[in-house]
Amino acid sequence: MHPIEELKQEIDKRGLIVQAIVGDRYKQVLNVSQSVVHLDKSIEEIQNTIDDIRSLSSRDTPVNSLPSTHIDPIPALVKLVHDSTENIWRLIENEQHLHAAWLYSLAKITHMQLSSTYPDTLNQLVILKSQHESTLQLKPQIVLKAVISLIKQSITFDDARSTLTALILLDSPSYGQSLDKLLTQRTTALTHIQNNPSVELIISQSLQLINETHELVHKLYIQDELSRYIGQCSGNTADITTNTLINQLSGSEIIIHRIPNQLLNYTPYFAPFDKIPNEQVNQTLDKWIASSLDSLKSVLDAQNGLLADINNISDLCPLRAIVEITNIEHVKNFFVSALEERCQVIWKDLHNDYLETTQTKVNKAMNTVTNIPNAKNDPIKNLLAPLPENLDTTTLYTEHVPIVSEMLTVIKNQSTHIHDQIYDFLWAPNTALQSKNLLNTYHEYANGTLTRFLHNLDSTFDKVLQNANTTQRKRQLMVFRHLLEALQKEETIARNIMLNEETQQPVYMDVIKRVNEKWATDVVNDKVEDDSFVWSTSELDADETRWSNSSGGSKIPEGPSRQLIDLLSGIAHDVENISLHLQDNKELLKSMLSQLWERMSRVFDKEETDERAKVRKSFDIAFLNVLCGHSGMEVEMKGDHTEELRAAAFEALKKYQVILGALINAPGIPAAGAGATGRLNPLLRLGQPAKK
Repeated sequence: MHPIEELKQEIDKRGLIVQAIVGDRYKQVLNVSQSVVHLDKSIEEIQNTIDDIRSLSSRDTPVNSLPSTHIDPIPALVKLVHDSTENIWRLIENEQHLHAAWLYSLAKITHMQLSSTYPDTLNQLVILKSQHESTLQLKPQIVLKAVISLIKQSITFDDARSTLTALILLDSPSYGQSLDKLLTQRTTALTHIQNNPSVELIISQSLQLINETHELVHKLYIQDELSRYIGQCSGNTADITTNTLINQLSGSEIIIHRIPNQLLNYTPYFAPFDKIPNEQVNQTLDKWIASSLDSLKSVLDAQNGLLADINNISDLCPLRAIVEITNIEHVKNFFVSALEERCQVIWKDLHNDYLETTQTKVNKAMNTVTNIPNAKNDPIKNLLAPLPENLDTTTLYTEHVPIVSEMLTVIKNQSTHIHDQIYDFLWAPNTALQSKNLLNTYHEYANGTLTRFLHNLDSTFDKVLQNANTTQRKRQLMVFRHLLEALQKEETIARNIMLNEETQQPVYMDVIKRVNEKWATDVVNDKVEDDSFVWSTSELDADETRWSNSSGGSKIPEGPSRQLIDLLSGIAHDVENISLHLQDNKELLKSMLSQLWERMSRVFDKEETDERAKVRKSFDIAFLNVLCGHSGMEVEMKGDHTEELRAAAFEALKKYQVILGALINAPGIPAAGAGATGRLNPLLRLGQPAKK
């Protein structure tokens, strides 16, 4: 049996196997196999015919004639046309779109030459006609695959150049249309990127795509690399030629040695086109970039886009570093603006949380102070009280009372959290990433936060004033005053919020002054009652032994009245308690003495009928006047105040200065109201009690 017949039988036997494997397409597979068999048979018959012709021709040739150098091109032409469909598909799969387009054009030209030069041979090869028709149907596939390849997220310059050349060759678009097609496909690629759930990938891949597209357009259309490459293809000087293309095909050794030189040197025809002006290219590119960035706005929206999922400013730092890969200024500005906008949203939340958390903590602490269950838990108890048996020695070395320490810790921790969150983004180690405008914007907002914090303290103070219980209110004001001084000394809070080591501490003096005055008013009102001061004759008679003779022969007291001493010692005790954790109580003492003098002035205005009672009252006035003056405060004297009374009051004050030490500031030079201007203050500066 002839080998061809055996091959046909073998094909028939395996038909069912092929059908099981490929399903409904088995007929096409079998047809291809049968076509190969028919082709081989036809080639064999043609070759036999050629050999017979040569044999007959050689009989008539003289023995001494030279052998013929003619090589029959028909097998090469037939094989090229027949295999073109399969080879084009293989090139498409390898994304060699220009090679596929080139082979498509070469197959058409080769088929035309067969038709014109060897019509009889072509008519005998029916299979070749069907194969060529299949090849012609591949043109839309080549164009489609080439267009789709432009959607790839990343595309090299060589791939883009060869793909666009293939489209111009087969699709014959104008130069401008090829640019539009390129940008349209890049837009599709950008749309695919935006479907990614990761904002980091969206930013990095979008930037990469925009950068690559920008660079491609500049090289291909402004630097004329595309038109130059097309010229090289037409001049047979490009990296692809018919010769190099054939060498990639199966059976190339048969084709390359038999194909006519005319076809071997074939170059495709490219329709002439006008170059696009650079200005038009730039406008088209800018429009595309603007449209691309606009499509990213909703995706990167600071509040409703993917950036809204980022709640830590530190997570924005690596994203901003990614933005630096682009050299297109307005593209960089777009992404930086999106990140900075998200940064502002986050820092506003941080600052609002700081204000809310700190105010809640302070208000809660103020409410806690109003109800101390037992004395040993009292955060403002007198240090002279007996030490408890279960003493925790660590509490002896704290700078603030526990409740103030807790409030201060919360405020400091919140400010530190703001600093740690924001600092690396606003003060990036790479100075190129720093934005002065953003930093200025933050400083303005941070200043507003510090102002709002002061307003919150004012609000807390106003709430304390609403407490009708004087004892509770005094306790609240004492703790609040401690907190204010602690805040005044704690410079790191403002520096953390402002991100600046040279930040000036906010001025708390206004609210401190209000607290001082209100606390002093409450203490004085609680201690002073108009009816408690009665300079009666019976008291004077009983106290006559403490009177001394004056130079005028009349007697004057050697010390203040019992009522005044009781009053001043009680006030001194309160001042001592509130001063335990204050570094500077001068303003507090000034407010206290001012309120005390104002209140006592009304008491001193009462008329006394007894002359000795008048003297007693005048002495008390002089005593209080000297006390205020030697603490550095000017007061207006009322009543009789002779020099003898002043001198006696001053001598008495020196005796009582230990008991009344909390009320004596003892400046170097006393106030003029004390009647001792120009003289050094002889009173002791007792200093403040030691801190816990």
